[in-house]
Amino acid sequence: MEKSENVMNEIVNAAERLGMSADDAVEKFDSIMEKTGVDPTSNEPLAVNLWRQYYANAMAMKKRNEATNASGGEGETGGSNSFYKTARGFFITSETPFDLQESNRKKAVAAYERDSSDAYNDGIVAIAVADGDSYEVKQTYRGEEVTKVLPSLPANHVEVSEGTYIIPLDTADYDWNKSKFGKPLPKEGWQWQGVFIGEVDGNMGKYFFSYRKPASKDFTPRAFEWLTFSCTVNSNNPAKIHGATSRTLDSLEYSEEVGESIGESMQDLLMEYSEDNYSPLVDLETAHNSMDEKDWGDKFVFTDGTVSNILMNVSETTGNRVILLDDLTMFGAGEFNYDEDQPTTVTCWTPERFGIDFGIGSSIVIVGRTSQGTDSETGELRPVSLNVTGILVTERNGNVPEPIVGVEEEDDWILGDVDFAEED
Repeated sequence: MEKSENVMNEIVNAAERLGMSADDAVEKFDSIMEKTGVDPTSNEPLAVNLWRQYYANAMAMKKRNEATNASGGEGETGGSNSFYKTARGFFITSETPFDLQESNRKKAVAAYERDSSDAYNDGIVAIAVADGDSYEVKQTYRGEEVTKVLPSLPANHVEVSEGTYIIPLDTADYDWNKSKFGKPLPKEGWQWQGVFIGEVDGNMGKYFFSYRKPASKDFTPRAFEWLTFSCTVNSNNPAKIHGATSRTLDSLEYSEEVGESIGESMQDLLMEYSEDNYSPLVDLETAHNSMDEKDWGDKFVFTDGTVSNILMNVSETTGNRVILLDDLTMFGAGEFNYDEDQPTTVTCWTPERFGIDFGIGSSIVIVGRTSQGTDSETGELRPVSLNVTGILVTERNGNVPEPIVGVEEEDDWILGDVDFAEED
């Protein structure tokens, strides 16, 4: 967000007195402007006034916290009066950071390729044409065509033909996004999301965590390991917590003492606070079909079983290894019918970042997102598989298998004519 020298001086001066970093203060200023719909470039007096209001409130809170600390109360990090809270527990998912703006840019390009007129008229993209040392840029803004001449293009531009470019635009037409609507999307927007079980601000529970700052690109906490980190709590939904600039990344620390102080096993806590996400292996298809009823962050399952085989070879296409999981309770007398198609094995697509340190016969808990591919020849649905986001080993057996030399990407491997389910 563009700011004048005067506005930046206001931000820096306040940051020094509040004990904030300049980056944190700028982030807070931008957040206030976005929430209030104020553009600091066109309405600087109002922007400065709003910032000074925040400063006065923050300084009052700072003084109260200092008084509390002086009397033996909680410190700046983790206290009930602190903006930043300390989370103590473990993640049950370990996702890969992703660039949301890259995804948005691809969607805008795809919309333009499908129908360039609709993409332009709907305000999804602006169109820029090179004209000497400048660019003529046209866009549709709230039904009207706007033309500008710019000396350079925004960083997120995409060349669609020689001398012609499209610029993906922000299409979120909401009150909270007034300052960004119709403007070019950023080139990058990294974020990391995961599910956390533990204690935040003295409250045990399951939390949905999101981290949308540049530092999230390097935030890759390991699943099912005791840890602590600094976060903020969503003011509208205490079950949601967020990363805070580089503070969260820098504060991440693994510690077995966290588990000792909580005094319960990960498996017990997982069932206690996320029971609705549990599914036996045999009911995975039912769980898969019910996902549409859940919020996006809650669209995961965890299940348990015995490892029946492992393919340590990493797929060049997906970057995954394969774990085959079975429910040995299904092998009881009279429970299996060889005359019917009764799949007992679940394919678990496991990213390479998960270190597999267990062998065949081990008991594990798998957390993941369900997927169900279609057989290309028959058109029939394949058995539900799992895209793994977390692994908890409850009983370690056997040796870690070696990669199979010479195995091909599409080999049926050791299952004969049984096809693996495809990833979504």
